[in-house]
Amino acid sequence: MAKNPQLRGTVVHDRHFATADGTIAVHSTRGGVLGPEVRIDATQLRALARMLVSVLRYVEGSWVLDEFREKLLRHQMDTLAPIHGLPPLNQVMPLHMSVPLYSDRPDPGAIDLLAIRDDVARHYPSYDCVFDLCVLTVTGISVVDAFLFPWELVRSAGPNWTATLDLAAYRVPIPDDAEDERTMGKG
Repeated sequence: MAKNPQLRGTVVHDRHFATADGTIAVHSTRGGVLGPEVRIDATQLRALARMLVSVLRYVEGSWVLDEFREKLLRHQMDTLAPIHGLPPLNQVMPLHMSVPLYSDRPDPGAIDLLAIRDDVARHYPSYDCVFDLCVLTVTGISVVDAFLFPWELVRSAGPNWTATLDLAAYRVPIPDDAEDERTMGKG
């Protein structure tokens, strides 16, 4: 906390703070002088807790710091900018999802990833979207195969993006919620 580095000592050692309605109000007591009040609201407390737990998990190696999680940390740092006093990183809230796509083509390479990326961005304009693509191959009215392509591959893939891939490496079991002959067309 560059802006208020003395606040940790004030809270931990001097216990000079108050809470009300999920907000903590802290006055620095450095040098025995009562400093200006710093308010930390519930959203900032949640961001701080999530960020600290995340960093611990990354350092100990139980979590992997990927692009989505880095964006999430950057967003949490922006949430805490009024407290740490550093310039914001301007990270929009990230959103990670799995996008299902039904295809009657056996080669997922025929899929226009740019159109999918644009469609996701259009549907979620307030978010920085990261998504995995789940291609469900359909024959007739049955889902017969499934492939899961991670964001690391999807984000920068261009035309003929599967030409050099071992598709078997991305094959996954057909998801239980995939529509098949029992459910397609009903509803």
